[in-house]
Amino acid sequence: MSVLVVNTLLEDSDDVLQLQEQICAQYEDSEVVYTKDMKISHCIGCNYCWLKTPGICTIKDDYEIILKKMFML
Repeated sequence: MSVLVVNTLLEDSDDVLQLQEQICAQYEDSEVVYTKDMKISHCIGCNYCWLKTPGICTIKDDYEIILKKMFML
């Protein structure tokens, strides 16, 4: 089983870091993505990703990195 941990916290606490380490130790194929330095925009509700090009968002931001990792794991 593959696991992708998406850490959205601005500051890591010891508890969060321990939990991430436990998850990564339990699953061989695991990865942690830190979003605090990423530029991720809000959905604007244009439905472009549903109607015109399924699965591809009109907003070009760092969320695409996470989305690609989700499909690759």
